[in-house]
Amino acid sequence: MPEDLPPVEPGERLSLRDRLKGLRSRVKWPGWSFIILGIITWVPDWKSRLDFWIDIAHSSGSGMIAMGAAIISSPYFSPALVAIGLLYLGLVGEPERGIQRHPRWSYIGWVAFGFCATAIFVTTIVGYVQLSIQRQVGFQIDILQKQLLGKPVFWHLSEYNKTLLGMELDKIPEKDRFPLPFKCVEASAGSQTYLSDIIGVFVAHNWKFNGNCLFANVRPDLLGVYISVSKDINAEADLPKNAKTLVSILNSAQIKFKWAKDPMPKEQFFLVVGYGPDPND
Repeated sequence: MPEDLPPVEPGERLSLRDRLKGLRSRVKWPGWSFIILGIITWVPDWKSRLDFWIDIAHSSGSGMIAMGAAIISSPYFSPALVAIGLLYLGLVGEPERGIQRHPRWSYIGWVAFGFCATAIFVTTIVGYVQLSIQRQVGFQIDILQKQLLGKPVFWHLSEYNKTLLGMELDKIPEKDRFPLPFKCVEASAGSQTYLSDIIGVFVAHNWKFNGNCLFANVRPDLLGVYISVSKDINAEADLPKNAKTLVSILNSAQIKFKWAKDPMPKEQFFLVVGYGPDPND
């Protein structure tokens, strides 16, 4: 029995007024639940973790999942939950006097809250499952590409890496974005295909690129992905600002790369794609 119910003597029955008074706090629970859920999804640390999986569901899903992910990832979603909770407490909470709200309002509140909580949970799970599938498929494709190195097979960026790369590119403010400088092996279809996959992700996320493969003078025996910098740079702290950003992006996207040094100004750098994947990576 709730604590706010008045004591009842044996054989005594509660009046309707007393019962409504005892249920008053429970009627408000859906409102408080909306507010708590809104705060949880609004806290920056929790929100960033939730957005990670929601963004994957949005980019990889379709239909209702993609639409739901777009709504949940909106910056207005969490404030809306809090506003709904406050509105519920203000309008539906049982008043001491005047018009009494129908008890069914609490059921409506719980149904609405359950729908929102379930949508968040399902969308998050979908994002997790999709990324897990992409990761596993990407690993298998990577192994296959290394085994077929030197044979007529194209070298592709996996969907797993594309998803992570796109998410990292979106995190960079537009004012800090720069044209991607690149080079690749002129005579290698694998090199050009892999680079095209990378450039495709950059373009899809409103980035630009700058480079060519025709006169790049990249060694045909080069394997894997490299960031080429000036031979005068001896520490990562001395890298150009945009090169540091590219390093962070590739690391977060789990795209393996190595360092190369070439004669060039210290402020210059290139993303270099070799003949094919390095089997030692």
